[in-house]
Amino acid sequence: MSFFKLTIPPAAIGVGLGIVPVGLVDIVIGVAIKGRMLSFDFSIWDCDNPNLEECKYTVFDLIKDEPDNISVDYSLLRKGRCGLALCVSGIYLILVGLKILIPDTTNQRRIAESYDGNIWEYYQWKRSNMVFMSIWIIFMLLAII
Repeated sequence: MSFFKLTIPPAAIGVGLGIVPVGLVDIVIGVAIKGRMLSFDFSIWDCDNPNLEECKYTVFDLIKDEPDNISVDYSLLRKGRCGLALCVSGIYLILVGLKILIPDTTNQRRIAESYDGNIWEYYQWKRSNMVFMSIWIIFMLLAII
């Protein structure tokens, strides 16, 4: 019989359930695009060059803007691709979160337009307002950082 009973609050369980898949996707993006995660090396090709920035790590390093261009800054290329992939996954998470936080509970058999010509959609307006505010907060946090 134990004297201390460990109880996990439901909010912590919800946060954990939300962070685990997002963290796994971020790790996959980091490994697939950058070829490294923290101090671990997951590169496909071996490189004997002392300047590690000029080494090819992943298949994505073979894709360049100009294939004839010999001097490519792979570090800058990897950072740009990783940032784009993280932004796309963030936008996807915002859109999925909108459908969870603001579900459309209206009758699906209703007429979309009223008799007076009003086509204002309540749930679409609420979702777009939340997207606008989310992006605004993201930009404010980036300015603070």
